[in-house]
Amino acid sequence: MSLIAKGRIPGYSLKIRAMPVQFSGVWSFILILVSAGAVIMGLAAFVRLAAFLPMQISFLNAWEATSIHLMAGCALAVAIVWLIGFRPPVPDHLSSAHDHDQALAERNARLLEEVAALRQEVAQARHLAYHDALTGLPNRALLLDRLNQAMLQATRQDHTVGLLLLDIDDFKSVNDQLGHNVGDAVLQSVAIRLSGSIRGCDTACRYGGDEFVILLPEIGGVEEMKAVAAKIRCCLVPPHRIGNEIVRVCVSIGTALLREGQANSRELIDAADSAMYQAKATTRTGSGERA
Repeated sequence: MSLIAKGRIPGYSLKIRAMPVQFSGVWSFILILVSAGAVIMGLAAFVRLAAFLPMQISFLNAWEATSIHLMAGCALAVAIVWLIGFRPPVPDHLSSAHDHDQALAERNARLLEEVAALRQEVAQARHLAYHDALTGLPNRALLLDRLNQAMLQATRQDHTVGLLLLDIDDFKSVNDQLGHNVGDAVLQSVAIRLSGSIRGCDTACRYGGDEFVILLPEIGGVEEMKAVAAKIRCCLVPPHRIGNEIVRVCVSIGTALLREGQANSRELIDAADSAMYQAKATTRTGSGERA
């Protein structure tokens, strides 16, 4: 409860507000008991000493003893108040400012959380926009962007760019005989092996369906391209264990090198695609590389 005292002086207004002191019901009851006990102890000591001591010294000794008991009781009450965590009351204007600052801090914390969540969503959306959802490899859009950059850099630095286009032979039979879940798992396994068989500067991409593209932003020539194609083929030879199924895959690989006169990435991709279909038509188990 707050006590308000107002004094009126001509031309002035004085307002004094006593700071409230509040306790919970249990602690208030305990504090009242301790204070009452201290008073009773002091009065009892006063009566005992006043009754048995000589008149000329009884009052002085009784008052000293009473004071000692009262101070002891007050000290005990203060100790209990301190232990239960009592804090002095805060003036209203300071309490209001503190509440405002706390509310502002909480709002800032919530805003920071929302911004962090929004950034994560944006990063996730950007990743999904440029990566294949099944395999996690870069998709066609990211491949085209990196291929265009590689072609521009090759023109400036006078080196060539290589492209490998892989198609899994007879992949439809895997889906038809073992189901699309197994087929998806095979694509994921192929993607993992391709990623582990290329350089850090190269890009393995799922181009669509059962087709994959390997971008080599800097390659020495036809022979080096053939060596890379052979390495890719070797990494895919071991069977893929999918659950209880053992799946073997063969791939047809078409290769293409950036040549003078090729103005855009589409022409380079078309050249690799054409070489891949020639390799597929020639044989399913041979070398199948065309440059």
